[in-house]
Amino acid sequence: MEAKPPPLSYSPIPGSSKRNESPPTKKMRLDVEQILDRIKSLDTQSQFELWRKMLTDHPFDIDQLKTLRTAIDNRFRVDIVSGVPYEIALYIMSFLSPEDLCQAAQTCRSWRVVCEDSRIWREKCREEGLMNDEHTMSTLFRDRISNRQKIHQKFAMKSVPASVGTSEWKLAYLKHMDILRNWKTRAFEITKPFISSSPAPQATKTEPTQPNRQHRQRSRSQLRQTYSPNSQPISMAVRPPCLKLEPQELQQNRMEGPPTPETSLSPNCDQETRQQLMQLRCHEDSVITCLQYNHLTNTVVSGSDDQTLKVWSSDTGKCIATLEGHSGGVWSSQLSPDDIVISGATDRTLKIWRAHTGELLHTLYGHSSTVRCLALNGDRVVSGSRDTTLRLWDIKRGECINVLAGHNHAVRCVEFKGDRIISGAYDHLVMVWDATTCDCLHILACHTARIYSLQFDGKTIASGSLDSTICIWDAETGKFRHKLMGHTSLTSKMQLKDNILVSANADSFCKVWDINTGDCLRTLGGPNKHLSAITSVYFDNRHVVTSSDDGTVKLWDIKTGNFIRNLIVLPTAANGGVVWRIRASYTKLICAVGSRSQTEDTHLLVLDFE
Repeated sequence: MEAKPPPLSYSPIPGSSKRNESPPTKKMRLDVEQILDRIKSLDTQSQFELWRKMLTDHPFDIDQLKTLRTAIDNRFRVDIVSGVPYEIALYIMSFLSPEDLCQAAQTCRSWRVVCEDSRIWREKCREEGLMNDEHTMSTLFRDRISNRQKIHQKFAMKSVPASVGTSEWKLAYLKHMDILRNWKTRAFEITKPFISSSPAPQATKTEPTQPNRQHRQRSRSQLRQTYSPNSQPISMAVRPPCLKLEPQELQQNRMEGPPTPETSLSPNCDQETRQQLMQLRCHEDSVITCLQYNHLTNTVVSGSDDQTLKVWSSDTGKCIATLEGHSGGVWSSQLSPDDIVISGATDRTLKIWRAHTGELLHTLYGHSSTVRCLALNGDRVVSGSRDTTLRLWDIKRGECINVLAGHNHAVRCVEFKGDRIISGAYDHLVMVWDATTCDCLHILACHTARIYSLQFDGKTIASGSLDSTICIWDAETGKFRHKLMGHTSLTSKMQLKDNILVSANADSFCKVWDINTGDCLRTLGGPNKHLSAITSVYFDNRHVVTSSDDGTVKLWDIKTGNFIRNLIVLPTAANGGVVWRIRASYTKLICAVGSRSQTEDTHLLVLDFE
């Protein structure tokens, strides 16, 4: 028969108090090593049962329990990050989300060193797509010292030891998140009257008196006092993009619900609780027909049917220059990266201006009717006219290079990229031209009504028409690819980026399309949709911004199609107020607003989300 193992016996833990025990003998006490070997031979369930009985049945005193607790705690204090080579620790931490990285950095000094490593945060910035745009990067890394101070204040980093630096890439990422949150939550208020549109050196023009003008100004003044970007003013006292709530704050939220905007401002938050909305009064009561924005120089150019253009600084709101010289309404404009303005008007001319001085460089003659559209490419600009022709110009020399004739009705829109010019006209045709030889390469016929909008990225052409359809073409071969159907009216504006096309239509809907498949991915509508024709559209990787004749500017989530909020609601939205044009960048939104019935002053609104 197999011999049974001797029964287990227990000896006091070293360091514990003695209880009148007799000296251990070989019969009463097993060797410690034998006990351990016996425990190891047990299955897992038996080991659990053994430890349970020891803790519940054995009369441990307080010193023994303290010793046990210390031994157990030490077994759990294993730092898997500090215990591996630094490169492996970086690899492990790289799988954490930015929020978890910020939380892990508060664990201990060694973890913070790893979590602040620039290589991790550079990768997080790359994943966000921030490294694909030069302007975005320059914005995030501009004024690094002041940005560091602001971010440290906002995210309560004052207690960080000086020897543990915060990664510049992390600061850039946090600033990026701050900008995104501002787009979604920042409220704007008007605390000052309209900024005058007249540059300081120039004398302001005397406005002609009208019988009802005094009453109109009084009404507008009252409306301005109640103006807000939302139908109901929202507070700017909103939580900054703090990545984690403190435990006390979490508990309070569980008990009382989420804090209201008025009460959610914590001591570590930015004390600038509201952003002033900049209003730039311009062009009397005329319509703003074209709007350009150079985000690299913060230059804004507005053109109007009052025969003038105005040059603004989007930083200061100052009118830098008024460009006067056209004898007809300005209907088209372009702005070069070095702030050269090209304008086309009903006086059948193009004019080339230096934006910041207002100097007229050239007047270009040749068209026999209104210059309706322009497209700039380097030192060359192509103009489309109601005289059915296009003309290619050298803006440095002020000379016409060639005339592109082929359409038999007014040219409404034009695109110019690389060595290709794309034109759309009221003859229902899209034409592809070689910019070097000025030969017509393809005539694209698919629409059954006037062409009103074009997009061209160098490879793909998208044309929008009064027939409510959008056609997709291959620019190189002229091959028809897709007809996008779903709108019910005129497609007036579009934007194309990679395989995504966003279309704005007079049917009050905006649609997001995949041009590779021809599928409509999302329709921006629902209970918060526009109530009238959409006048302008802008989108990036996250948001779509739309403006409308209903006097509103709306923000949408491009990935879900969900409505986020109203960025602008004119006080005269229900009484003729309209938003004619918008231009946007990563941090700014420029809106040209007014009214065709003179219920809203013509002006620009500048919203800064940085």
